[in-house]
Amino acid sequence: MDDVTEEGGKIVRRPWLGAAMQNIDSEMAENLNLPSPRGVLVAEVTAGGPAARAGLETGDVIVVADGNLIDDTSALGFRIATKKIGSSIEIEALHKGQRKKLTLALEAAPETQPRDNFSVTDNIPLKGAAFANLSPALAEELNLEFSSEGVAATNVDDSSPASQLGLKRGDILRGVNGKTVGTTAQLRDILKTPSRVWRISIERNGQMLTTVVAR
Repeated sequence: MDDVTEEGGKIVRRPWLGAAMQNIDSEMAENLNLPSPRGVLVAEVTAGGPAARAGLETGDVIVVADGNLIDDTSALGFRIATKKIGSSIEIEALHKGQRKKLTLALEAAPETQPRDNFSVTDNIPLKGAAFANLSPALAEELNLEFSSEGVAATNVDDSSPASQLGLKRGDILRGVNGKTVGTTAQLRDILKTPSRVWRISIERNGQMLTTVVAR
């Protein structure tokens, strides 16, 4: 839904709502007392984000955007994509069976903390990878869930030890040698300790992957 694309080498930011949306299937429609599996379920809302400030809540169902019926997330995404950052969109949502009208401000995803970019150059399994602290803005650029937190790989050089390890852009580094990685500052400190065996844990698409490398 929230997106960053490149046009002519220039990054174009799409509006950010601060909410995760989900399509509604027949079973969900029945549980929500909806007449048909149409609309978009608000699955998660970021505190202080545009959706939260407008009054959207987890469990709401968006059914109309700027006067257009919304069948699914693609339809809502299209309506939002036609808007510019700094504008707004009028939506209608069902909340516990009651219809409410809201105005959402469309903003760029925020940098909630410094990225503190860090490239690994020492001769260790992570050499050739660059990392940064996650924020909604970076999560958007890497096509991660908007609420993702931690340290993510922003680049992995081809044929580097990190690439041979299987690390990919967008992977979230969760642990190194049994120590939790929450920030790039922590990662720097962890990598200062020499080791002959490296145990590296990453999160990719919601799954935890752990690799052990002896050097």
